[in-house]
Amino acid sequence: MSVNDVMVQWADEYVAQYGHNVILSSSYIKTEITKRGLKVGSIMPSDHCYNRVNEDSTSHGSKTSLFVYVSRKNYQCVGSKYEYGGKIFCKPKGASQDTVWGYYDSKARKKVQYPKTSDPTAKHTNVEISEPKDIATKGLDKTLELKSAFEPFCAIGRNILTTKPLDRGFLDSIERYLKEKKKLYESPIVKSIEERKSGRKFLLCDHLRGYIYAQLSNNRPWEPLEPHLSEIDEIFCNYDLNEIINKINSVGYEFFVRKITGIKCGNRGINAQMQALKRNITVFTDLIDRYGSLDEFVTSRPVLEIIKMLSDLESPYKLRTMGIPLTSEYLRNVGIDCPKPDVHLCRIFGNKRLGASLQENSTPTEVFQIIASISERTGYSQAMIDNIIWSYCAEGYGAICTSKPHCCVCVIQDYCRLSY
Repeated sequence: MSVNDVMVQWADEYVAQYGHNVILSSSYIKTEITKRGLKVGSIMPSDHCYNRVNEDSTSHGSKTSLFVYVSRKNYQCVGSKYEYGGKIFCKPKGASQDTVWGYYDSKARKKVQYPKTSDPTAKHTNVEISEPKDIATKGLDKTLELKSAFEPFCAIGRNILTTKPLDRGFLDSIERYLKEKKKLYESPIVKSIEERKSGRKFLLCDHLRGYIYAQLSNNRPWEPLEPHLSEIDEIFCNYDLNEIINKINSVGYEFFVRKITGIKCGNRGINAQMQALKRNITVFTDLIDRYGSLDEFVTSRPVLEIIKMLSDLESPYKLRTMGIPLTSEYLRNVGIDCPKPDVHLCRIFGNKRLGASLQENSTPTEVFQIIASISERTGYSQAMIDNIIWSYCAEGYGAICTSKPHCCVCVIQDYCRLSY
């Protein structure tokens, strides 16, 4: 088999197993494909992108498109049968930004280059072309990558919705304001991320604590819970798995409901959450049996795959009452670097605010892509980026970009569409 054939086979098998919403690093892709006998130097994910061609684009026709380019080191694996109907970008030699190279003809399954101008640095979008009239919107309902991950971020200075790239200046402005007002949440999650990077292994009790904290954060402000964390720890037997099971067996899950609501730390889903506690602990023990420990499990594959395994309704390891945001929060609590795509982040990245999505509220998938792109550009951890933006939005902290934004005191108006 040729290099191209091996890559097609791997990508299509990956999509069949995990779906096409998973973002993978270039190093992960190369590591996995080398297991099929290829040399690492022959594996170039950037040569196999639907929405990008490299500077030397003469050989693009012989390479099957398999990925959507998200950033220099990150690619969304979508496989060879993906219905992409958007533009293709390229960064010419000597240029400071990307230009539109052409578009992908999904019927012919090939890349089509726009006519060249006499000026090699000119924008291809200024050329009169005869592409299909609906090419700008074709497939957008299926192409989250075109909406959020690539167009708003990868072509600096050519942002479609964002007024300015979301860079260090954007984050530093928010952080400086929050510190001055003493409203920046001192997140233990950021500390956990650093501890894992330094080699910390999280124990079973740490995972149970992270899971319970994530559950209790559901659909309610976090600030009122903070003073009660030690009481919560005691209610849940300091996260001794056997003691929790014994408590449920002896007095029922209602014990936890009464105790948590008694200190005003419940939420509207607390009854269902506690009812699911025993079943979800069984899921954890099944994962321990398979992987050796929960810590081995959560680090065994890319974070989006772990989230899918724990939140997807068709997964045998689905945690009841846990969707994508709460599953993300659990993983963050045990040092896994990712954002929590909650209402605050989905809203602020939407098309009426920062404009990183074509929708009013960005989707969880888009939030993952957006935060990953900002992280690569700034060097900040995804958890740190999440915490700064979340603190700016959340009640009890900055509370600036809320459902009814306080634009008159906003420090990031230059980045926001509400100001234009």
